[in-house]
Amino acid sequence: MTFRLALTLLVPGLLLTACNREPASGEATPIAVTTDAIDDTATAVVAATEHVDTLQPNESLQGTIDVDFGEGPVSMRSIATKMADDLGERTAERLGSAEGQRQLDRARSDVGERLGADQAASVSAADVQAIADHYAGKTVYSSDVRAIDILKAFQVTLDARDNEGRRVTISIRLNQNDLSMVDSKIEYQPDAKRLTASFESGDDDAAPVVTLTRIERTADDRFAIAGHIEAAGLEPGVLAKSLRGQRIERIRAEFRFDNLPLKSSGI
Repeated sequence: MTFRLALTLLVPGLLLTACNREPASGEATPIAVTTDAIDDTATAVVAATEHVDTLQPNESLQGTIDVDFGEGPVSMRSIATKMADDLGERTAERLGSAEGQRQLDRARSDVGERLGADQAASVSAADVQAIADHYAGKTVYSSDVRAIDILKAFQVTLDARDNEGRRVTISIRLNQNDLSMVDSKIEYQPDAKRLTASFESGDDDAAPVVTLTRIERTADDRFAIAGHIEAAGLEPGVLAKSLRGQRIERIRAEFRFDNLPLKSSGI
């Protein structure tokens, strides 16, 4: 199975352990992964716990997106998470428990519903263990910049969530030479746990309008960006069957990011 697919199969609760926090009684413990700009060497796994206003000791703020659907702005945050150095050992212990096996079974069931029985059957504890070993001690980012050298472009992905579990992802492609904007997209998920249930902006005449007030390379491996984006007529994505018949009439978002790591897309 590919590393990209394996990213979507991490068992619920794994990253809560990595964050040195145990779930409260009755608390849901899902994790989510960014699905844009992920390839077989991706390092974009994000803990999707219910963020409280105070950051955890292993978290740092990358930036914010203030989203307005016409009823006033809602603030969302993008978080970088330092994974535990002993994540591999903790994962092995969890997978060796009865609860860990139940979580793995739930992951297989979820994958089966989305990708089919054949893909679900390929999920193994070894896949999850390999991911945990890979990320142990590393910092993973909700948002980043990818260098796509073959296109001479930078792909900016700004991903933020609020305390209600809502998620907005802004994608902006920049020219590598002068950092001018090539195109953009905005996506809204009413529930970040449901990876495919999203509204997306259109193309051509329905494409978002973006104004950048700041875009600079602050270091060899860092970017900062700020501005706002507006779009009308967001429609459900291809896989968003549960959102059929619904529509986001208008969305406006202001974004401010000071800590965007630059990564290679591998192409």
